[in-house]
Amino acid sequence: MLNISCDDDPDYTPPNDDWFDADSVGNVFILRFDTTGATLDGPGDCVEYENVWFCHTAPKTDEVTVSLCGSEFDTVLAVYEGCNVFPRWDNRIDCNDDFCDRQSQITFNAIADQEYLIEVGGYGLATGQGVLSIGCAGPTPEEADLGDAPDSTNNFGRNMTAYP
Repeated sequence: MLNISCDDDPDYTPPNDDWFDADSVGNVFILRFDTTGATLDGPGDCVEYENVWFCHTAPKTDEVTVSLCGSEFDTVLAVYEGCNVFPRWDNRIDCNDDFCDRQSQITFNAIADQEYLIEVGGYGLATGQGVLSIGCAGPTPEEADLGDAPDSTNNFGRNMTAYP
């Protein structure tokens, strides 16, 4: 019998597949991850299928944005208070399915040195490669105002001045 597979290891599961094995992350910009091979754990009331986990420690008290914008699959995202407590609906800060097209983003008020558990999964059975960004709140890349359009289409209502 001949078996052919395109997977390097069909039994592979990501190391951060369980909430108690969440990868520790600080402020990151485009941290790549993959949910392929993940299983479901956690409460299952926001992310209902395969998920991976990250633990973010806030470096300061500030508004923080957790974004999956730019991921290659339809994502779902949840953020919980504390990384060492089982994630439940009553310690969930927020849940988001679609913010930037089919990807997810959450902005919340973080407290310095507090930990926040981040659950990343797909809508339905969607899995794949994604990007995680965590940092001070601000415009997402799709909303960035470069202020460089000569026809004022990218000025978000501000007057523009050109200098020779």
